[in-house]
Amino acid sequence: MIKKVHSKSVRKKTYRKCRTKNDSLFQEIKKYDLAVVILWIGSFLKDASESYLQRSFFERRSED
Repeated sequence: MIKKVHSKSVRKKTYRKCRTKNDSLFQEIKKYDLAVVILWIGSFLKDASESYLQRSFFERRSED
């Protein structure tokens, strides 16, 4: 009986260790994906704002 409980707890510990390893890996991947998405959105916004600024600048110049 005691042996059974012991083996169960050991199995649980190893399972937990394995799970935390996978979770941390998943967290790393999620962090990386988030960084890529932020960079992509940032570059997209930069391009959009630059083209918008240029367009408004040229429109203002043509009005003058």
